[in-house]
Amino acid sequence: MAKQTRKVTLKAQEGQVFDIDQDIAKEFGILNRIMEEDGLFEFFPVSNVRGAALEKVIEYCQKHVEFRTRAAQKDGDQTDNVKAFDDGFVNGLRNEELKELIVAADYLEVKKLLDLLIQTIANRIKNKSVEYVRKLFEIENDYTAEELNDLHQKNAWAFEGVDDD
Repeated sequence: MAKQTRKVTLKAQEGQVFDIDQDIAKEFGILNRIMEEDGLFEFFPVSNVRGAALEKVIEYCQKHVEFRTRAAQKDGDQTDNVKAFDDGFVNGLRNEELKELIVAADYLEVKKLLDLLIQTIANRIKNKSVEYVRKLFEIENDYTAEELNDLHQKNAWAFEGVDDD
């Protein structure tokens, strides 16, 4: 007979409702702490996270729980499977989705996912121009053309080897 697990209901910013197993909810540091302090709970509003991002975070956590379960059941080391899943999980994401998932993973305290997403952003901005990074993070350029030119001349070394955006 299959083990019956308790469910936790999450309600996203737009009102979407997600019923997840308690084992998956424990992957969310914020939920795990509440469960330990207050005992079991069944409903948690996640008003800071949009439904699409919450769905992706749940997918990530569910898969990682499955990998740990398989490893514990003597199905062997799951490291290669985890790496392949993680790579596939982030490779198809647009920069906007990555930023939204970073906010969600940080709020929900899913450290492994947050680390993966931050490393993905770091890889994407490696050797990119200042303009690319400004655009990605929506940072306004407050330098005048003359100030920028002066910076480029004084620090030419910093602009060498920059990849095309």
